[in-house]
Amino acid sequence: MKYSKTTLMELSHKYGKILKKCALLNAAILLSVAVSTQAWATGHDVIDSDTSHPALQALSEALQTGDIDAAEKGAKSLAPTSSAQVLAISQGVVDMLSDVATDRTKVAGVSGGDGFKGGAMWVQGLYNHAKQGASKDTTGFKANTHGVAMGMDAKLSDAMTVGLGYAYTNTKADSFGRDTDVDGHNAFLYGQYQPSAWYANWLMSYGYGKYKEEKEPMDVKVKAKYDVNSYAARLTSGYEFDNGFALEGGLRYLLVDQESYSDGVQRIKSDKNDVWTGMAGVRYAKAFNGDKVTWTPHANLAMTYDFVSDGPDANVQVLGGGDYRIHGEKLHRFGVEGGAGLTMTVGAWDLSADYRGAYRKNFQSHMGMLKAKYNF
Repeated sequence: MKYSKTTLMELSHKYGKILKKCALLNAAILLSVAVSTQAWATGHDVIDSDTSHPALQALSEALQTGDIDAAEKGAKSLAPTSSAQVLAISQGVVDMLSDVATDRTKVAGVSGGDGFKGGAMWVQGLYNHAKQGASKDTTGFKANTHGVAMGMDAKLSDAMTVGLGYAYTNTKADSFGRDTDVDGHNAFLYGQYQPSAWYANWLMSYGYGKYKEEKEPMDVKVKAKYDVNSYAARLTSGYEFDNGFALEGGLRYLLVDQESYSDGVQRIKSDKNDVWTGMAGVRYAKAFNGDKVTWTPHANLAMTYDFVSDGPDANVQVLGGGDYRIHGEKLHRFGVEGGAGLTMTVGAWDLSADYRGAYRKNFQSHMGMLKAKYNF
């Protein structure tokens, strides 16, 4: 919808005192809403008031009566889900898949290949809790993900292991009165090459997420559905010492492609975000043999840095009205990761429990995993 500069000037002048008291993003949303309602721009090229969404009409009334708190809360709730949240959900799933792939290969390497001559089938329960704190640029969010992964791998030679897997995840996220439900499907390939104490492992994955969002700006229910595709690749290389420690470094890539969609009030344009991350750290794993059981404690600590990271921005058009752009708060570039776990080997079975945490400024992610693997 096109509108004149005069319209914007008149609206800005009319509601300038109120808009100045709002956060910049909320003021932009309210000004866009103003353009879309005839009540605020009678005689200009905008949609008729009887076609306005009830949420827009309620925001119009709040702005006209000078109810700043209600108008700003309504605008904040109306804003679409931050792409930082979508990116963090996708990143959390890939992190869990990466741990799946690492453990499938590294545990075999620790045991020196004993009891792992042909291949293995495995299943793993997944859980993740992620949280971003609120700030002047974002409302923050909390997200809980649970799911299951399964797959199989095989030794092509004494030095090379390859495998494939599938994971289903469900995420429930909450952000300032906005509830988001995500069903995710992920397919991935992984492998390791270890001819000596030096090793390299890799992961490639594709994820499809079906998002359902519900929010209530001005106590008016607004729903939306959209799809997100994610593509990830990781390469890690390291050197194992005889005492069980290993030094390693790696490169990670993640592309998140969110399709355009409408929630009945506004149209959110498609958006792509990609992240290149470097990693360096230390890992420990050492087997202790008992009479019938082998215990393998393992732990890792690493630093990460996003040397390429797109800003979590979004272009939005209020239906029949103005455009605005969200400049969200992207995750801090520097991060710390750490985790620990224990694997119990009984005959052909490996049973494991693991914890992994990822920490950045104003963001944290906690993962728990239970695993069972049958070697044949």
